[in-house]
Amino acid sequence: TRKVKRKVNGVEVEVEERYHRIVSAQWVGSHPAMILDFEPVLPKEGEQQAAYRLVERLAKEYGQAIGTLIGDALYDSEPFRRVAGKAGYWIVVRQKNKRIAPGRVLRARLNLRDPERLQPDGRYVEKHGAGSRSYRCWEEPDPILGDLRFVEVERVTTTKGGKREVHTGACLTTIPAKMAPPVAVAMLMQKRWFIESGFHELAGELDLDRAYVHAGRPNATVAIVGLAFMAYNALQAFLYRALGLTPGRPGRTLGDVCNDFWESLGA
Repeated sequence: TRKVKRKVNGVEVEVEERYHRIVSAQWVGSHPAMILDFEPVLPKEGEQQAAYRLVERLAKEYGQAIGTLIGDALYDSEPFRRVAGKAGYWIVVRQKNKRIAPGRVLRARLNLRDPERLQPDGRYVEKHGAGSRSYRCWEEPDPILGDLRFVEVERVTTTKGGKREVHTGACLTTIPAKMAPPVAVAMLMQKRWFIESGFHELAGELDLDRAYVHAGRPNATVAIVGLAFMAYNALQAFLYRALGLTPGRPGRTLGDVCNDFWESLGA
């Protein structure tokens, strides 16, 4: 439970809200964007503890069908790197906290080598609608942990009207350099945003942003979440496998498909 402020009849009041938390694993950069598994976050524990259990189970259920785990800055930790490595997976995780090692040390080494960021280790340009995105990337290998690399990226988005937006970020990866140059690592990190499609569909269409079950019924909670994920996966498979829609440029919209469902009920 948690205390939140809401407006009731125009008056702001503090109410007690019940909620559940889970950690999920979803394919990114591919369609169907299936959700592979999930793990409930138990009372009095953090997200990472649940993620460790999830990674261990993913290794047993999927094995090498999974190659790389992509995570946000929460997973920039030695325990997560150790759990992922034991499961046989490479990682790409955001590196946002400039004060923690090994990112802090590797960022400092890069600052010494190229303080003005004039000598990128990789470049890439891609078309983006009527505009484009250009990437400049730098990498710094860990001299102690030889299988770890720090990758910094600058992304410049140019719109049709010539407006430029500059974004910078960094990540850590254990993917060998011969398999993925810094630009490839940066693109993998960007693929993490593919999870938003799952979030929007689950919350907006399947109403998974509310707590259907309150205290004392953990099995019911897991059942409801599992049913929602199965429904999401089935819809993804139907749209992108059975109907063969092209993501981003479908010949027919999701609304058209839903209308087909509605009309077919009579038959």
